[in-house]
Amino acid sequence: MAFCVNCGQELKEGVKFCANCGSTVIPHKKVVKNERKTFYDGEIHKCPNCGEVINSFVISCPSCGYELRGSSVTSSVQQLYWELNRATSIEQKTMMIRNYPIPNAKEDIIEFMILASSNINGEIDKNIFEAWVAKFEQAYHKAQITLQQDPVFAQVEEIYEKTEKDISLGKFSHTTASVGSMIASYFRSMPNIVFAVVLILLVIFNIIRLFSGEFAGLDIIFDAIILGTTYGITNKKNKKQIRK
Repeated sequence: MAFCVNCGQELKEGVKFCANCGSTVIPHKKVVKNERKTFYDGEIHKCPNCGEVINSFVISCPSCGYELRGSSVTSSVQQLYWELNRATSIEQKTMMIRNYPIPNAKEDIIEFMILASSNINGEIDKNIFEAWVAKFEQAYHKAQITLQQDPVFAQVEEIYEKTEKDISLGKFSHTTASVGSMIASYFRSMPNIVFAVVLILLVIFNIIRLFSGEFAGLDIIFDAIILGTTYGITNKKNKKQIRK
């Protein structure tokens, strides 16, 4: 049903002028309704606890605090484990461990600390050992900041205390191995064992004299004479043994 736009009088169908005021009737265009179209604008993420719409890649709901664990976060520790198994060199493994980002979810932090703890215990290579220790300490410090008030922090503390002993033993073992390697390299660089021992004794003797204030320039000459004599005697013995 149509009405006059000037006076509001009801118009009969098909008329060109209003019977009341004579105004020209403007024909109305038929409105063609478009079909509703759906546009994909990405996924909508909702908190499974309260239903709040949340942004992607958040680790906890801003409304209720519910902790979210996406598949990318959950598999990060496992992914590190698989990549380490595929690594072909010590340098690759060391780099992977040092560059690994500590996860945010408490379950993943604990999972990583367990993985690091198991690898720290008995690790032979010093570089890999130190990389695991550094990343383990980093994970523990992050847990201290984010999980201090959480009951699960007691589990983190337990893992850390047990692993501390392994770290201390590992550091002592690697330090001992390094010292042993240095000593072995020293003796290999010397003409013979006797000469190497005499040189060490002279160094110790001169250090004592230096701190007591008795060291003098003549001591250097004295050391040179002793080392020269030792080398001459031991070198002759070595030659005789080779001839025999």
